[in-house]
Amino acid sequence: MDGPTTPKTIPLTGKSKQVWIITKGESKKISNYDNVKVKEISIHDLCKIFQKRLHNITYDNEKLMNDFIFIAK
Repeated sequence: MDGPTTPKTIPLTGKSKQVWIITKGESKKISNYDNVKVKEISIHDLCKIFQKRLHNITYDNEKLMNDFIFIAK
């Protein structure tokens, strides 16, 4: 609707940037392009994190972010 005049990118300076490829295989780090980590993430690892969050009332956003960051580290 806004056409080509409005930028379509959002600057994320000072933030860790990751691209995830969700797979049935094992989680692993693929590469690092221009300070953007590219990871292959197992659906099983995501389900484990989801289960932790469902069953632990003290599982807050900080724990969630740490689990996400350290997948396939």
